[in-house]
Amino acid sequence: EGVYTKKLTCPVCKSEVYVVRLKHGTYSVISRYSDLHPWVNGINPVYYVGAICENCGYAASESNFEEISSEEIRKLLPLLAKKRLAGIKGMSEEDALYVLSSVFEQYEIRNTDPYNLGYVAQNIGWLYREVKDEEDEQIWLEKAFNTI
Repeated sequence: EGVYTKKLTCPVCKSEVYVVRLKHGTYSVISRYSDLHPWVNGINPVYYVGAICENCGYAASESNFEEISSEEIRKLLPLLAKKRLAGIKGMSEEDALYVLSSVFEQYEIRNTDPYNLGYVAQNIGWLYREVKDEEDEQIWLEKAFNTI
């Protein structure tokens, strides 16, 4: 209800990756904090920012999941060898934090542009806000601020 599955191709291992995405109108923004964090009525879109390959552990934001150079893949291979997944079935706060933390870690290794790195860090901070972990929220929002 309110979601659909999108098929991507993992640029690292060439596996099919199925990610859950939100249909238009699945949520409405009730309010925003000064840092633009949305409080929503409905399914939280922050949970669906990242995508991860269950086969090899490669992670990126869904919007640029398939964009990676061969040099970036080479840099990630030692990390990915340690990240085999059993699969993420739902999308709880814990799942979303795992996926986005993986995206952030891999973006750092890839030297991804500061905007994308900051965007991911900001979303991680927002997830910590939602679970009322003020300390980790501040750590991640500061990382977001410092990347830009």
